[in-house]
Amino acid sequence: MIEMLIVLALVAVAMAIVVPSMSSLTGANLRSASREVNGAINESFSAASLSGKIHRLAVDLDKAQFRIEIQSSAAPSKETTNTRKFDEKHEGQDEIADQVRQVVGDRVFEPISDDLGTWTKLTSGIDFISFWMEPMRQKMTKGIGYLYFYPDGYTHLALIALGEKRSSGNTLTLRVQSLTGEVSVEEGDSDIPTGSK
Repeated sequence: MIEMLIVLALVAVAMAIVVPSMSSLTGANLRSASREVNGAINESFSAASLSGKIHRLAVDLDKAQFRIEIQSSAAPSKETTNTRKFDEKHEGQDEIADQVRQVVGDRVFEPISDDLGTWTKLTSGIDFISFWMEPMRQKMTKGIGYLYFYPDGYTHLALIALGEKRSSGNTLTLRVQSLTGEVSVEEGDSDIPTGSK
């Protein structure tokens, strides 16, 4: 009986050590994933200004992955017009469809030629929780969201939340400022700014 109590005490001590370290590991994974997405945002903002072409960050909420795409110089065909691609991929972003079409026209987008042009999976256990950009009325929680970066040094005010989707664990939101492209990191899944709903 005493041996059993000693074993239970040792198991309790081991659990007290393991559980906090697992939680700090997940927190480190979340911070690492937020830095990766932040880097892609910074790269998109700079590349649009330097190249003179519209760039966009594609955020796949369902597959927890992202990539950077560039406005193609190829002439659009009937099957690859931006309008068709926009309708198929921008589920939940109907509010901005006309605005983006006015700027982008019938251009198509293609992945950029470096590593950020391939789909990059978030760190294991981390998912995209939500995506919002001005002037959307509500956040997307599924599908692919696009954040556009324009050559004149402008983007949209945006919120991209990452976290542990399978549990009610940590969440961080990347807030992208429209005029500077500067990103701030906030705890939790931030609310849409007042006046943007």
